Amino acid sequence: MRTMSVIAIAMTLIAAPAMTQEKHPEAGHDMMQMMAMMQGQGGMMAMDDGPSMILKLKESLELSNDQVQRLTTLQKSSHAAMQPHMMGAMHAMKAGEKLLGGTAPDLKAYETALRDAANHMVLARTGMAKADVEARQVLTAQQRDRLTLAGKIINEMKNGSDKGGMMKEGMKKDGMK
Repeated sequence: MRTMSVIAIAMTLIAAPAMTQEKHPEAGHDMMQMMAMMQGQGGMMAMDDGPSMILKLKESLELSNDQVQRLTTLQKSSHAAMQPHMMGAMHAMKAGEKLLGGTAPDLKAYETALRDAANHMVLARTGMAKADVEARQVLTAQQRDRLTLAGKIINEMKNGSDKGGMMKEGMKKDGMK
């Protein structure tokens, strides 16, 4: 019950600015769809880069056509730049695992492979951070505030403050683990 109350309050806080604008009476419905989408995707949304997440919320954030175009371009370029690093990390990890097999595992070469994989991940994550910063610059101050609030709600639902997250708390009450 507490979980539903917190979600209802959060939806009201996010939707309130949009719902007061008479030109978009469907904004409240968009916010409910946004919350349902975020709840359904759980941790997956947190792994999206900035442009991808913002584009998923385009109706709720009331993005202009220009903003959507700029974010789509940024999303495509950031994904293209990150892809080689994600693949490099995966290949380095697989190569490292092979070094541990057999009768004489090469731990020095394994360490080198892990460092290579870690370097690729750092470059990929840095690219994601850069895309996130650039994507937020496309938004208005009001849109950034709403996006920040939505992120806080997602994190609270996922992690909670001291009880393992509202979602986990609700699942425990429903007899799930």
